[in-house]
Amino acid sequence: MTELEAVNDIFIFGGSRSPVYLEPTNGKVVPYGINGIPPTFKIPLKKSGTVTSIRGVASGDRTALMGSQNKRYKLKGIIPSNNGYEEEDVPYGCLKETACLRELNAAQAMTDFGLKKEIPSPLKPVGHFQYKTFFQDERVSCCVEEVKGDDRLEQCHGKFLSTLEEAFRRGYRNKEKISEVREQFTNRIGNWMGFWYGALENANLCWGSIFYHPIAPQTNVGSHNIVLYAVDRGVGVGLVDLDKSHKDPSEKVRNWELDHIRKELSLYDGTLHFLENGTKAEAMRNYFIHQLAASINLQAFRKGFDPFYGTSPPEEGEMEIIKCFEEGRRGVKPLPIEKDFFTNPEEKIIGILK
Repeated sequence: MTELEAVNDIFIFGGSRSPVYLEPTNGKVVPYGINGIPPTFKIPLKKSGTVTSIRGVASGDRTALMGSQNKRYKLKGIIPSNNGYEEEDVPYGCLKETACLRELNAAQAMTDFGLKKEIPSPLKPVGHFQYKTFFQDERVSCCVEEVKGDDRLEQCHGKFLSTLEEAFRRGYRNKEKISEVREQFTNRIGNWMGFWYGALENANLCWGSIFYHPIAPQTNVGSHNIVLYAVDRGVGVGLVDLDKSHKDPSEKVRNWELDHIRKELSLYDGTLHFLENGTKAEAMRNYFIHQLAASINLQAFRKGFDPFYGTSPPEEGEMEIIKCFEEGRRGVKPLPIEKDFFTNPEEKIIGILK
């Protein structure tokens, strides 16, 4: 297997990504702690505009995945630039060195926490490239981390919803069998999420939210940054994109993140609630949309339109997935999830429900 094939092998959903070519550049390689730097990264690399002998695969515009010595690495911030990005205090295509170190510190906290429970972290810090370019009087950098996966939970949302709609139409609504789906799938997602968020809390860190303005933060919290990765006997669920993680988060930050995570998780248990108790399949989709994007017309709802067709939405605190999230925060070790729940949900879930 080539190094490039090894990188493509980490994707839960299979397939391949677009190639990214890199080239050496001026700067400095800074190891993280005692973690060794693979020979491939002894010289700083940046994204190249031409085909070169150094090749990886894309994970976003500013990130490349590469293989080296049978391990996979993520290079996050491969476009050194002094131009501002659409987010406040963020350079285009790279990271300020302080943000890079925040990411590496948070990844190390998760790695250390996971080792105590014999759970591999989705990220392990290796070091960073310190480029010669400056942004806001600070050098820009690129994180180098060992990774175990790159597919995201948000890729599963649509398939999960359509699978439950099909189950509703077929009349597969047995409560005991729905409980099996919870036990084998959605509850485990909650447990994994709580475990890694608890790892950050244990180190007095947040996932990554900064209130530059009082109403809503710049945040990395969301299913687009919940990674799926291979673990022994199945799939694990982890947190990534940690460059906004920071020490001593305020109560406002912590509460905002927890509320946002619980809403994300409720997409799964809440949709199962409507499969179990709803009167129409459309209620599941409306609930899903409402939780995901708050796009239900609430003014129309107040005037008599009922998007849930007579079924009351579940209370967040009563959802099993939220209870499992809280158990994970307390350090309960998560169980692997069978891969088919993600890659072939219709056959797997309907196979349980019918």
